[in-house]
Amino acid sequence: CQVMAGNQCQIRWFVNDHLIPETASRTRRHYNPDTGVCFIIIDPTYTIDSGVYRLTIANRAGQAQSTCQVRIQPRQLP
Repeated sequence: CQVMAGNQCQIRWFVNDHLIPETASRTRRHYNPDTGVCFIIIDPTYTIDSGVYRLTIANRAGQAQSTCQVRIQPRQLP
């Protein structure tokens, strides 16, 4: 996701409308206020990580959100 929210913002990640705690194992988060780039890394991933992911970013000016559908499929070995 890319959004310009500045340094004083609150970033929250959700999966299937459940908040992903900042202390969740297997996750790393990144937000660069200079470029507005914001992402979450889940490693390793499992099929149970599939779902609707939503990012909300809020600051004094308001709130923005981005949503995407993620489907993790089992690896197909030859």
